Amino acid sequence: MDGVDRARVGYGKRIAIDEALHHRVLARRNWTLGLWAASLIGLEEADARSLAGILVDEEPDDDVIAKALGAEFLRAHVEVSERRIRRRMEEDFTRAEADVLAGRAPAAR
Repeated sequence: MDGVDRARVGYGKRIAIDEALHHRVLARRNWTLGLWAASLIGLEEADARSLAGILVDEEPDDDVIAKALGAEFLRAHVEVSERRIRRRMEEDFTRAEADVLAGRAPAAR
């Protein structure tokens, strides 16, 4: 294997690691976001964990999450704008990224 081949293999491994880290960050962000939304709606702990788990397990994209949470808030008669939801998503992503990179354990599921 020459230098170019080793570089390609190294690049491929780095991409795989980056994707795995990004997936972990999103999962943690979605979990935290689900618990936040559940607390505003007033869900019991089991239902809050269920909502958070759905956001983690189904891995929806940000637009789907914002719309789904907006609908949940509307159903619960809780006024939360899409802008606030998206801002919270960004804040939770930043926190989740720092936690994952620092090796901090996630909240229990």
